[in-house]
Amino acid sequence: MSVSDVWPVTLIGWRSKAQEILAAALSGTVSVGLGKGVHVRKGARFVLLLEDGAVLAYGEVVTVRDPQFELRLAGCAASPDGAPALTGAWLERLKAVPRGFLRQPLSGVVVIPDRQDAVIPIGWFDDVYRFAEKRLEATTRVPTASSPAPEPAPSAVSSSPPAPPPAVAPPREAQASSVPAPQQDDERESLLRSWIPPALSGLLADHVRADEWELIVAYAFRALGCRVDIRGQTAPGKVEPDCIATYTTSDGRIFEIVIDAKAGRWTADIDDIRAMRDYMTRAHPYARPLFVANSLAREVPERLRQQLINDKVGRAISGRDLALLISQRFTDPGFSLEMELQRMFL
Repeated sequence: MSVSDVWPVTLIGWRSKAQEILAAALSGTVSVGLGKGVHVRKGARFVLLLEDGAVLAYGEVVTVRDPQFELRLAGCAASPDGAPALTGAWLERLKAVPRGFLRQPLSGVVVIPDRQDAVIPIGWFDDVYRFAEKRLEATTRVPTASSPAPEPAPSAVSSSPPAPPPAVAPPREAQASSVPAPQQDDERESLLRSWIPPALSGLLADHVRADEWELIVAYAFRALGCRVDIRGQTAPGKVEPDCIATYTTSDGRIFEIVIDAKAGRWTADIDDIRAMRDYMTRAHPYARPLFVANSLAREVPERLRQQLINDKVGRAISGRDLALLISQRFTDPGFSLEMELQRMFL
């Protein structure tokens, strides 16, 4: 396939937003987070999945008005809980998608054919698309670009409590089992919070006082198994990062992470990037720069790519990213911090 071809897109949603995402898909319009500079074209095939492998829908992208996608559904699950799910190598491939690609409740990963380092290989996408064709009921919901705009659907990227699904008639085949109303206390979110110690609950907050946030981030990396040297609070006014986390693998390799903790929503301010350059000049040559904020503006990854930090691309993660890693360490026997760090700084 050439660059003139229409590349497929995999839509991946948080389990905690499953009901809202499915309701939005049934309405024909979803809000999708894409990396800066990434585009999806009309006619692109899509599969709509949850991060745990549940397959919610498949079909074609009709219109893109960033960040909204208008979809033509070819098949759709009646509910998230009853949706068919990926297993085995298919699920492992999905789990290997870096967390940085899934910052929004519904994120899009474009499938680039004939690219060796593609996040999602075209062969995997084709297999999952065929699986969806076999396992999902066909739907007659066919929005078109010329159709009147649908009633506003619950936004898949909104942090406020979801509104009831819009009054759109579901497919004839699905009328007997309509989409359940969104749950206010989602089981997935409650489970995640149950694995996070009270001292680290701020990882899931929208904003934490700056001095508290610095300590929460430091303790979060300790919970992941790193040795953490807290610097900023012990040397105010000096050119020091908030902390340095070090992880040593079983074969003696060292990951050293220079961390700047930013409370609230971070937009990759140029002053913060300049400060990180100063920190990195005093760190080991193999150290990596990392910003950790309560939440991140969409433009952060691109800004970091444009503003190299001592010949290295800085990375940024949210408090929720850290919380998910901690919960995985507690619950997943196959969890590997080494692998997660490699993905983080890939």
